[in-house]
Amino acid sequence: MRSSPGCLRQSEVAALEEVMIELPYDLMRRKIELHLRKGLLLKVAEPSPLHGAAPEAEAERALSSPEFTAALKRGLSRGGKAVVLIDDHTRPTPTKRVLPKVLEKLERFQEVTVIYARGTHETPTQELLEMKVSREVMDSYPVIIHNAYNHRLHYYVGLTRLGTPVWVSSELQDAALVIGVGSIFPSELAGFTGGYKIAVPGAACYRTINTNHRLCLSPNADYGILEGNPLREDIDEAGKLAGLSFILDFVLDLRTGKAKAFYGDPVQAHRAGAKLSAEVYRVSAPRADAVLASPGAHEDIDFCQALKAICAADEYCTRGGTIVLFASCPLGVAWPELSSLLKEAREEGWSREEILLQACSSDYEAIAAYIAYRLYHLLVKREKRLIVVSDNLSESDLKEFGAEVYRDPQEAVDEATRGARDRSVLVLKSAGCVWPLVE
Repeated sequence: MRSSPGCLRQSEVAALEEVMIELPYDLMRRKIELHLRKGLLLKVAEPSPLHGAAPEAEAERALSSPEFTAALKRGLSRGGKAVVLIDDHTRPTPTKRVLPKVLEKLERFQEVTVIYARGTHETPTQELLEMKVSREVMDSYPVIIHNAYNHRLHYYVGLTRLGTPVWVSSELQDAALVIGVGSIFPSELAGFTGGYKIAVPGAACYRTINTNHRLCLSPNADYGILEGNPLREDIDEAGKLAGLSFILDFVLDLRTGKAKAFYGDPVQAHRAGAKLSAEVYRVSAPRADAVLASPGAHEDIDFCQALKAICAADEYCTRGGTIVLFASCPLGVAWPELSSLLKEAREEGWSREEILLQACSSDYEAIAAYIAYRLYHLLVKREKRLIVVSDNLSESDLKEFGAEVYRDPQEAVDEATRGARDRSVLVLKSAGCVWPLVE
C-alpha cells in the first residue's frame, strides 16, 4: 500500500522534488527546459568558466603583437597577395566579429582573399554564410567557398612522412602570407581542433583529407592527445607544406561569449591554446545509466556534427544504458556515407574488425568507417538505447542509426528515465565540445 505524502520521510520528500534544467539547443539560439525528479540526478556536467575578454579586444591584442608585426613584414617582403582561412558554419568561432579587424591590417597587400575552409562539410546556405562573414566583407573582398571535391582547384605541395599526398587550394599557391582564424576545442580525432587544421583538412582536396583521416584508426588519435597522435602530426606537417604561417585561434566560453586569443606560429600558439582548452573543456563525471546530452556551440547544426556529442555521452553511459541527444539539426543528417555504411554493416553482418577493414579501403570515406568502428556497439549492435530529440529529424532520417526520435523533450526524458534508480542520470552540457574524463 502506497504511503500518502504526509507519511513520507523528509529524505523521501526531497527525492520526489523536481529540479529544472536548461540545455542549449539549435546552435545555442534556443533553450530546452527539462524537469527531472531530483533524486534521479547524479550530476550536471559542463565546461568550466573562462576568464577572457570580448573577441574583438582579443583580436586587437593579437594583431598589435610583435608576432603579427613580424609575420606581416615577412609577407609584404615576399609579394602582393594575402589569404585568410576561416572555419565554417559548423564552428562557433566569432569570425564575423574579428575578420574585419584582420582584413584591416592587410590593406597594404595588393590582393586579399578569404577562403571559407569547410573541408568536406556541406556547402553553406547564404544564411549560414552570413553567420560567419558580413555583407560588407563579402562586398569588399573575394570570399571563396572551398570545394574539396574538385581536384582541379588544388595544387600539389608534397608528401608527408606518413604518406599523405597534400593537395591544397590553388588560391594558396602565390600567397605571400596565409593566416588562419579558428577556435580550439577538444577533438576525438585530432586531440584538439585549431592550428594547422584550418589548412588541412580545411582547404585541402578530398584525397588528402581522406588519406589523413585514415590515421584516426590509431589508438593515439583521441581526445587531448597531440604529441604521438599520428593524425595531428600529419595535419601539422601537411599544413606547413600548405604555407600557413600565422594563426589567430580562440578558446571560447560558450555561455558568456568571452574569449582568449592564441596567435603566432601554428604549432606553438596552438599548443598554448590547447592547454587552456583542456582546462576549460575537460569534464569529469561518473558513469550513468542515462546521459542527457546537449551538443552546445554549433554542434547540432546537423547530425554529422552532433555525433561528437554522442561520442562523448557514450564514454559516460553504462553498458545497456540510454543516451538522449537534444539536437535541432536544421541541415538534417548530412552524412549519407555513414548511413549507407551502417546499413551495409548490419545487412552483411560485419564484425567490428570487418568495419576496420572498410576504414582502410578506398571504397569508403575513412572517417565514416571510423565512427562506425568507434560506436560499433551503439550504432551497429545497438547495445545502448539512443533517443534523439529534434524538430528537424524523423525516425526515417535516423533509421540506420537505430535512434528513436521525439519532438517533445520532456516526453523523451520521461521515457528514458521510466523506472530509473536514484542518482542514475547525468546531464551533459556542451557535449560536442568536451573532453570526457570518467570518474
